[in-house]
Amino acid sequence: MNLILEDLEICTKCPDNWVCCRNNPHVPITAEEIKRGLKRCDEEGDSSFLPLNEKGHCVYFDEETHLCTCYDIRPEACRVGFCKNMPAYQDGTLQQMLIERQEAQEEERCR
Repeated sequence: MNLILEDLEICTKCPDNWVCCRNNPHVPITAEEIKRGLKRCDEEGDSSFLPLNEKGHCVYFDEETHLCTCYDIRPEACRVGFCKNMPAYQDGTLQQMLIERQEAQEEERCR
């Protein structure tokens, strides 16, 4: 379920100065995501965080275009994250989708 950055109009004109990519130092990535080609901030372990550049921003954030340069393989944490400026967040749709997704996952585990 791709919930973030689907409406690039919102992202390219972000009123929050791209805080999700600029000031979010602990975006977790899994071993599977590392295998898909994402960089990690450490050299060992099964999971890690996305590395930051010298400014403390995500290394995949393009400062000129304000877009994600690893969008097609971005981590699940970025895929299910949300932006308060998205209409789906503002009207509660996104929150309900995330609740339903979590409930479905719990139900599946109980089977």
